[in-house]
Amino acid sequence: MAELVFGKAFHMLDLIDNRFIIDLIQVAAFRVGVCLQMPKLAIWNMDKICTPHVRKLRDNYVGVSKGMAVDRMNMDSKRRDLFSHILAAKDPQTGKGFSMDEIWGESTLLIVAGSDAISTGMAGCFYYLSRNPEAYTKVCAEVRSAFSSADEIRTSQKLTSCVYLRACIDESLRMSPPVGGALWREVCKGGVDISGQTIPQGYDVGVGIYAIQHNPVYYPDPFTYTPERWIVGRNTTPESVNLARSAFSAFSIGPVGCVGKNLAYLELMVTMARVLWTLDIKDMTDAELEEPMEKYLGKYKDHSKSEYRLRDRFTSWKDGPMLSFRVRHPS
Repeated sequence: MAELVFGKAFHMLDLIDNRFIIDLIQVAAFRVGVCLQMPKLAIWNMDKICTPHVRKLRDNYVGVSKGMAVDRMNMDSKRRDLFSHILAAKDPQTGKGFSMDEIWGESTLLIVAGSDAISTGMAGCFYYLSRNPEAYTKVCAEVRSAFSSADEIRTSQKLTSCVYLRACIDESLRMSPPVGGALWREVCKGGVDISGQTIPQGYDVGVGIYAIQHNPVYYPDPFTYTPERWIVGRNTTPESVNLARSAFSAFSIGPVGCVGKNLAYLELMVTMARVLWTLDIKDMTDAELEEPMEKYLGKYKDHSKSEYRLRDRFTSWKDGPMLSFRVRHPS
């Protein structure tokens, strides 16, 4: 993602130097999540007092993103990437481009939006496929029959035809959304009527994405991983599929929906297809390590042991899954 946006890679697989960015992203997201619930903490800079360590790491993270933005601005102006569009953007009324603060803000957002949410989507998909043998067998058969080699897997009509793979991804995003909480909206002048109740202007309203995507009205048996619910078939109708899609909010909806949605799906489809074509995966969860978490979650009556566990920190904090990957040898 860094190469696509800034023209330089993090090299996290082969160098340890930049791996701290992962922790920085999580800490920054935690701060954003808290300040979304209590905006005055940010307005009054109370987070410096209440959580000084979080603020310090957040400032370090902002420094990294600013540095990458400056480096990109000093590169060849003819380079075409996502950041080139930000640099070239002009206000249609004033003709002015983004200010330095706005450019730095965009760079910070792009790092998180382009990597953290997609990593959560992939982790969730691996989790559910490793624990649902029928779905895993079916999606492997689809991918491995569609392509003759891993190198053939790229954006194409053939990849788009892997409808069960897309269904597996959608079902993972439904059960464990990268952003699971409420994305608050302020009620405009005149108020709004919601389900017969009038909400005055100035109030914030919202519904948690996790709650929407586990509503049995839209998703029967919502705590069960069922990719088939996204495909018209023997047990699903066009109406039920359309109903499920109408409530699907993993990338938010409407005019404030995620602008990177199509890119995210492309990354998820290509990455998952390549892994499933090349490797066999197996769940390696340690029961002893799971026990403390199970005791904690047991306090919540609606907790499902079959779900990939995430913590709402604006984006979602995750741990695992622990899997074994083995190279397969096609005959």
